[in-house]
Amino acid sequence: MSSLIHPAIRHHLTPGGRVRLISLRGGEVALVRPVFDGLSERSRWLRFHTGMPSVPPRYLEQLARVVPGHRHVLLAVAPHGPVGHAEWTRLPGTPSRAEVAVAVVDAAHGQGVGLALVEELAHSAAAQGISQFTCSALRENRPVRQWLDRCGARVDPSDPTECTFAITDLVAAIASHAGRATPPPENPLTSGDRGAVA
Repeated sequence: MSSLIHPAIRHHLTPGGRVRLISLRGGEVALVRPVFDGLSERSRWLRFHTGMPSVPPRYLEQLARVVPGHRHVLLAVAPHGPVGHAEWTRLPGTPSRAEVAVAVVDAAHGQGVGLALVEELAHSAAAQGISQFTCSALRENRPVRQWLDRCGARVDPSDPTECTFAITDLVAAIASHAGRATPPPENPLTSGDRGAVA
C-alpha cells in the first residue's frame, strides 16, 4: 500500500510528537478510515454538520479521492498510524478558490496536527494557482472560528457557517502563531524531488 503514496512532504514535530505529512495518490481508503474512526460523535458533527454513528464506506471513498489540479488530499501519520486528514477541492467556475476541510482524531486534538496539515495544504493550493480558501465551520466550533478570525475570514451574510479567506493570510497567521518572523520562503511541495503536486 505504501507504494500508492507520494513521498513524505515533511516531518513535523508537534507537541504530541513527530508526524509525517503525506500526499495521497487517490483511493487509499484503508489509510483514510482510521482518521474518521477516531472521531467522536461531536467531532463528526463539527466536521460533517450532520449526525452519523460512523462515516459510511462510500463517503470514505470520496474522502480518499484525488483529482490532480482539482482535489488534493493530505494525511498526517504518527508512528502508530494516521491521525489527520485534510483536503482542498477547487470550486467550479472559480479556479482561484478552493474549499478546504480538515479532520483530526480526538486523541490528537490540540497537538498541532491540524495546523501542520493546513499549512501544507495552503502551500499545495498556492502552487496550483489558488489564492483563496473557503470552508464551512459551525459557530460552535470555537477553535476553528478563532483561527478564521485570525485569518481575517469573511463570513457569508446569507450563511454564517461559510467563510472565505486568503491563503497568504492563513500562512502568515500560522507563522505568527509558531513564532516565525515570516512564513517559510521555500515551498516544500515544489522543491527537491517530491514531484508535481497532485
